[in-house]
Amino acid sequence: MEMATLCFCRSADLYLKDQGVIAFVMPRSVLTGAFHHERFRSLSYPSMKLVKILDLEGVSPLFNVPSCVLIAVKGGSTSYPVPARRYSGVLEEKNAKLSEASKSL
Repeated sequence: MEMATLCFCRSADLYLKDQGVIAFVMPRSVLTGAFHHERFRSLSYPSMKLVKILDLEGVSPLFNVPSCVLIAVKGGSTSYPVPARRYSGVLEEKNAKLSEASKSL
C-alpha cells in the first residue's frame, strides 16, 4: 500500500468535520490504473467527494516521482468527471516559493 493514501484517509478521518476540505500532495500513480490504489480511489472511508485534481507531472524539479494534488470534501461521494488542471514548467530551483514558481508554470 502507498503510505500517502493511508495518510490522506487517516488525516481526513481524524481531523475533518463533515464538509471539511483536504488538499494533499500525492504520487500521480493514485490516478492511474495501479491496482494497489483501487480501494483508495473509491474514497469510501471516510466517505469523501473528490472536487479537484491538480496534475503536476509536467513540473520539474519537484519531487522524485510524478505528483498531483487531490482536493476533497469529507462526506458525499465523487461524481465524474472531476475538474482537473494540468501544470507544466521548469522551476528555477527546487522548493521555490509560490510567488516565484507561478512565474514559471
